[in-house]
Amino acid sequence: MSVFAISALMTAFVSLGLGIYVYIGGRGKHLSKIWFFLSLSISIWSFGVGMMVLSQEYETALLWSRFLYIGAIFIPILYLHFVLTFLQDTTKRKIIWGGYILGIIFLLLDSTNLFVKDIRPILSFKYYPVPGKIYPYFVLTFFGYVGYALSRLIKAQRTSTGLKQQQLSYILLASAIGFFGGSTTFLPVFHIEIYPYGNFLVIFYAIIITYAITRVHLMDLEIIIKKGVYIFFLSFIFVSSIYLILTSRLFQKQFIEMTPFLFISLVTSFLALFLGVFVFLKNPKKEVNVTWVLLSLSIALWAFSLGVMSVISDNTSALYWSRMANYGAVLIPVFYLHFILAFLNNITKTKKKLLYFAYFLGGIFLLANFKEFLVIDVKPNFFSKNYTVPGRIYPYFLLMFAGSVGLAWYELLRKYQQSSGLAKNQIKYVLIASMIAFPGGSSTFLPAYGINVYPYGYYVTFLYVILVTYAIVKYQLMDINIVIKKGTVYTYLSFLILVPCMVFIIFAQRFFFGKINYVFSSLVFVVLFLSAIVFSKTKFKAERFIERTLFKRKYEYKKTLTKLSKIVISFLDEKELFKKTSNIFIQDLEIESISFFLLDRRKGAYILRAFRELSPKIKKLPKDDIFFKWLKEDGQIIVKEELERFIDDPKNKLIVERLNSMESEVCIPLITRGELIGLINLGKKRSGDMYSHEDLELLANFANQAAVALENARLYEDMKKTQLLMRRTDRLAALGSLTAGLAHEIRNPLVAVNTFLQLLPERFEDKEFREEFLKLTTSEVERVTNLVNNLLDFARPSEPKLNKTDVNEIIEKVIALIRVAAKKKRVIINTKLEKIPQVMLDEEQIKQVFLNILLNAIEAIPNEGTIWVGSRSMQKNGLEYVQVEIEDTGKGIPKRILDHIFDPFFTTKEKGSGLGLSISHQIVQEHNGFIEVKSILGKGTTFFVNLPCRK
Repeated sequence: MSVFAISALMTAFVSLGLGIYVYIGGRGKHLSKIWFFLSLSISIWSFGVGMMVLSQEYETALLWSRFLYIGAIFIPILYLHFVLTFLQDTTKRKIIWGGYILGIIFLLLDSTNLFVKDIRPILSFKYYPVPGKIYPYFVLTFFGYVGYALSRLIKAQRTSTGLKQQQLSYILLASAIGFFGGSTTFLPVFHIEIYPYGNFLVIFYAIIITYAITRVHLMDLEIIIKKGVYIFFLSFIFVSSIYLILTSRLFQKQFIEMTPFLFISLVTSFLALFLGVFVFLKNPKKEVNVTWVLLSLSIALWAFSLGVMSVISDNTSALYWSRMANYGAVLIPVFYLHFILAFLNNITKTKKKLLYFAYFLGGIFLLANFKEFLVIDVKPNFFSKNYTVPGRIYPYFLLMFAGSVGLAWYELLRKYQQSSGLAKNQIKYVLIASMIAFPGGSSTFLPAYGINVYPYGYYVTFLYVILVTYAIVKYQLMDINIVIKKGTVYTYLSFLILVPCMVFIIFAQRFFFGKINYVFSSLVFVVLFLSAIVFSKTKFKAERFIERTLFKRKYEYKKTLTKLSKIVISFLDEKELFKKTSNIFIQDLEIESISFFLLDRRKGAYILRAFRELSPKIKKLPKDDIFFKWLKEDGQIIVKEELERFIDDPKNKLIVERLNSMESEVCIPLITRGELIGLINLGKKRSGDMYSHEDLELLANFANQAAVALENARLYEDMKKTQLLMRRTDRLAALGSLTAGLAHEIRNPLVAVNTFLQLLPERFEDKEFREEFLKLTTSEVERVTNLVNNLLDFARPSEPKLNKTDVNEIIEKVIALIRVAAKKKRVIINTKLEKIPQVMLDEEQIKQVFLNILLNAIEAIPNEGTIWVGSRSMQKNGLEYVQVEIEDTGKGIPKRILDHIFDPFFTTKEKGSGLGLSISHQIVQEHNGFIEVKSILGKGTTFFVNLPCRK
């Protein structure tokens, strides 16, 4: 099979596949139907070319040469029809119908000598078409229709802008590649001896045009190249593998038939190789995985070589494969012993010596296998064309085999009896697998000594690989029953899906080659299966690698936008969200401008909240604007360039006008819970590039995240306002409790001052009286001033300010405020304030905490009592805290409600709000501290306020 034939067949399959893909994706669209028929024509032409080149007989080659022109005849007219439809030109119907009529005429002549006169050898081709009398007219028609289509494309591309121009550029690029490449196949027809290398390029035409139809308005050329390179690479590997198998001397001459023994050998070797590598890749550094892959490779070599040996006719080749089988067989017991010891984690010094000895013996037998010591010859037996004739030391190899396997089984059984639970389950799997496979595999030794017992046990050896692989990878999650159940399901599904593929391969051989090679069919099946696995496992990594290597800028753009989507969800501050988003869009993603409009429910309008790099014309838009109605209903990102293509539509015209007024190239709606809460407007890219499909997908993902983040930020702001209102309410409630007592405290010094003022005229000359008066009035006025200032400080709302503060000073100020209230209930306040470090805190907030707890303590004491207030330093969980203890001799708190005292609006008072302790708890938490409570019903309650000492 030549590379030219491979390229042609690959183009045929890719064209047909992508044509069907477009047809299904755009079902019902006229453009998709035309593209499907164009792809079908290219596929017929390319397949016919490939089969003609492969044909070895004259009649077959002539048949394929006529078949290929069934497709070639309709390619130019379908291409013109496709281009005109793409350009939305409906005025050239006569040209199109004329083309189809000419195509039908050429098709009728294709079966005569007027079109293809004959076939002949040229260049490296055994057969190639000889043109008939009509053929030159077909070529003229071909280039005429293609040339006219290209001229229309070039004209449209020059007069278009933006997205439309980008689309046409792709089509022109694809056409230039495809038609230039495909046209080179005409040269040998007219006896021009130039090899048609351009035919290798035709496959890219199909890929690029398919992309242009389905996603060009969203994506760009880089994705084609990225995906196309990868698909082409994998396709090349697959087809090349088939080619090597097909042209291999082994399969052309030596294999005669597929026997059950050979089939099970191929299955066992394939499974051993695949599952061995699979386990190894799970953890390449782990000893048990390394020994397992070595054991699997040995099994694969042994099974494959044994199968090949059994069907080869040539004695020399059979002896070679017999020795290869024994290379694997010698290593199996050694690697098996090592694997079991590693699996059991039992490689002691003694076991290491045994392993070294086993490897030493294995090495000796490997050397002996080069000569006639291990295998003398091969000869036919009752089920195989060739089978091993053992040499002089073969019995010693069998002893080493049995000894190594026996020792491994002994270790497994001993460990199984000592283990329990999961470990016991693991060993059970390995034991079952070993007891199935080794007796089965050992049955192949019997025919070597002339014991005519068919090695039926050999047919179950592949189960060993499956069971042990399972035990290594997933034994901790499943048990043996589930393995069997899942194995049955997988086998059944494989039968349903893969057997039809096998049948197709077999019948395809009979149809094209007149005979069936079952070995070739099996290996094609294996290659196909492996290609599917490799494709699924490597697709993402390969695309990432190509993207990072060839399109680094695009990759960084995508990476940045993805990172931004993850970042914004963590923001609770609206301004910070706008700032971070704007910086990334403007600096990292190189967007010219950005603006944010958010819904203001109170005003019923969308307000411009932030912008960068623009001079906004509009700062407020009414909520009932029809633009927002459309945006909410559609829910999709709006690209102005796309709408401008259909500017005749009144709706599109209005939307474009609105986008222009907001200086927006791309408008991203922010929708959450079915409500349009805002939008983000982006300007053009500084590079001048269009917004691709991937860009818009990433922006859509970002929009979802940003909408949630903004809604969270709004809820957070509302919560902060609510908390502030609750704190003010609580502060006013506490202020009301203090007012009566403070009025009494202020009145007493004022009475004393008033009395002195009344006596002052009579005793003004008394110097001692004047001095006493001055001293008294000064102290009393200062006392009143302090009380009023404390009250004003507490009542006046202020912004939170964290400063290093002495907690003891706060306690003293609060006690001064409540002392009158305490005296009224004959409550004594005792303090024991130790020397403590200063704490970073907001003084007014912490003052509110202590005031709430002390007022509650006073209210909890019915008649007469004591409140102790103390402060100290303490350590907890390695951190230093200042602890303030407030203990009262009140009624205490019942246990059933103790856990609820910090719940908002929970209260047992008739006139209480239930906010005091809740707000106190929240304030302390915001200072990274905590409150603890102990209470004994009828004896009193103690609160511990713990504040961290921040350095």
